[in-house]
Amino acid sequence: MKKRAASVGLTVAALLGLLVTAYGLYRSHRRPQETVLPEFVDAPPGPSAPRAALQAFGALVGTSKFAEIESLAQKKGWTCRDTSIRALMAAKRAAMPDAVSNASAKKKSPKERNPQIRYSCEQTIAQTIQDRPRSASKGRLLFIFDSPEHPLRHVSFRRSTSDHAAARLEALSAVQDLEGRLRKTASTQGSMPAKGQEFALAKPVHYRWRYANLAAQVSVTNLGRRG
Repeated sequence: MKKRAASVGLTVAALLGLLVTAYGLYRSHRRPQETVLPEFVDAPPGPSAPRAALQAFGALVGTSKFAEIESLAQKKGWTCRDTSIRALMAAKRAAMPDAVSNASAKKKSPKERNPQIRYSCEQTIAQTIQDRPRSASKGRLLFIFDSPEHPLRHVSFRRSTSDHAAARLEALSAVQDLEGRLRKTASTQGSMPAKGQEFALAKPVHYRWRYANLAAQVSVTNLGRRG
């Protein structure tokens, strides 16, 4: 019998308010028109997150630059690559035979105007993150920057397991860690199963925190029978 798989995802993301100043600097660089940034807005009124909460997965949300994350990945032994549309299409064109040079093959997609970097580190060993005690597992560590010049906007770690008890413990550990650093109780959606019980099929459990400048989330989803 195939087991049901519970996917555990932990996400810490900075809202765009952290990037307003950087956006002004970016515009002054006079980028070519084929580059179009998303529209940045001021952070809404309200308290900002404690600075300790901006530390996530070895990086500092709203401050760390791409070169710093590249250096961190090399130091940790993570295998990472840019999975943005712009990077993937550039790699595809570079792999084309020299004979393929017609305009349609080389034409750029409108989506490539977005200079975002999605630095994805697949099969990352959880213990190498070294931000808190973690179980022996592997997952995808993802860092997102709005451009090569912008600071880190989003970082998350997501892994899958067929062990519901392990998924429950991982989520509760993440919630405890974030509540301590964020100094507030999470809002919840869905119900964490009791010890020894399984997560309900296709009914995500979410824990969310929000400040004027930061959003954080821990989620668990039972994806059903797999493999």
